Amino acid sequence: MKQKFAALTLFLFALSIPLTAQTNSDDPIRRSVELERQGKPDEAIAEISKAISAQPDNAQFYLRRANIYSIHNKMIEALQDANKAVSLRPDDKNVISQAASMLGLRRQCRESLDIINTFISKHGVDDRLYYLKYADESCLGDLVSAFDDLSKAIELEPNNSVYNTQMPTLLAKMGDSEGAAERLNTLIKNLEARIETGKGEAETSGARAELARVYDTRANIHHQKADHDAEFADLAKSVQYDTRGSAYKIRANTYIFHKMYVEAIADLTEAIKASPFPATVYMDRGIAYAQAKKYEEAVRDFDKAAELDPILKNAAELQKSRLKERIGRAN
Repeated sequence: MKQKFAALTLFLFALSIPLTAQTNSDDPIRRSVELERQGKPDEAIAEISKAISAQPDNAQFYLRRANIYSIHNKMIEALQDANKAVSLRPDDKNVISQAASMLGLRRQCRESLDIINTFISKHGVDDRLYYLKYADESCLGDLVSAFDDLSKAIELEPNNSVYNTQMPTLLAKMGDSEGAAERLNTLIKNLEARIETGKGEAETSGARAELARVYDTRANIHHQKADHDAEFADLAKSVQYDTRGSAYKIRANTYIFHKMYVEAIADLTEAIKASPFPATVYMDRGIAYAQAKKYEEAVRDFDKAAELDPILKNAAELQKSRLKERIGRAN
């Protein structure tokens, strides 16, 4: 559970890359997104396939279809479409980033790395691509190469908080606990100074969000060392500085790991209040309720998750089916 940093950050990084430059509300990409949100992936694929037939040289259409395939674990088709998009726009950094991010998120790390390396060999350095290389190499267990590429990303963009926050985690995985602690303590000191000297919410909100992530990173390292008192102290700090509810969700996962279900449910309830898109948090709270043997509450949360986001309908039904099996065994 706690070995989440590469996939989570890759996901967040991928979200920062726009899916398409198109803005027409009637474009096929937007229609496919809406169809998938309605729980109709086959219709979403058909919508994009029709668009590809009309515009076979549109790389964004292939990327969109690849993303749908990957979400539904059709990785052969996803890889084919990602490679097609790359072949259409081999010199477009955004297409390369989107294709690599999508594949890396779905643990197709070798294929993602091949796409990035081909682009870098032709076009030279780019901090985003070196960061994605780091994530892929971490996924593949090549920590030495991961360190080199994360260092390169930081060298190119020294003030990027995501890159700087990942380095201590990587150092800890490589066995350099002292180096990880030193970097984290420096980050905390610098961010606290920014908050103290900042004027108004506009100047301090970004630093507070960064500081929450740093405390979560250090909590993760404490967890790996089984120093749970320090872990919970840093998670409390993360909650203190976070304003978007994500820190509550992270601490809830830790509570669940320690079978502290009452505390986990309380934190997930706070996360639901703070999140603009709480459907997945309802799923998490449903799982926590199930672990706490509060089955009616669990079913209610699974249903709420599916109501808010139809994409989660199958996952919610699966959780409810498992819950019925558990109740049956208990009886």
